[in-house]
Amino acid sequence: MTSAPIRVLLWGDPTTEEMRPLAVHLLTLPVAIVSCRDPLGFESAALSFDGEPELVIALQSWPDEFPRSVVERAIGRFPLARWVCCYGAWCASDGRTRDIWPNAARVPVEAAPARIARELSVLRGELFPLPLTASRDEAFAFDLAEVAGMGELRRADERRCAEQITVQRGSPP
Repeated sequence: MTSAPIRVLLWGDPTTEEMRPLAVHLLTLPVAIVSCRDPLGFESAALSFDGEPELVIALQSWPDEFPRSVVERAIGRFPLARWVCCYGAWCASDGRTRDIWPNAARVPVEAAPARIARELSVLRGELFPLPLTASRDEAFAFDLAEVAGMGELRRADERRCAEQITVQRGSPP
């Protein structure tokens, strides 16, 4: 049985010099991509899917490219989607000076392929998700776990915690 490809909404301009390598990389993945360059056009682009996007990848080339109200509306419109905001060099300080995007979603464009691979693993049920409400430290640990080869240890620890919670719920008071 073949499963349907993961639905990805690519939101932003993939043709900029900084974002082009990521866009080319995305074409090599087994996903169904719908692209929307207009920050205000995400809803109409998402109608191209049979269902809603499972992963939204925003390509942010400059600060305030995506207005806060639009980002909040988009996250509210697709609350079950995984979110990744790939930011370019001009946006490196946004996490300190602006809070339009949740810290858990932000990743520098050069680190985006690895983060997207982890998000696809989450969607396939291979990893526990990083919630959008995660702190900067939690997002760092999520990204570092795989880089440091600790991903399997982290997954085993998460499974053990889930088993303990299940046992505690099932035990008499």
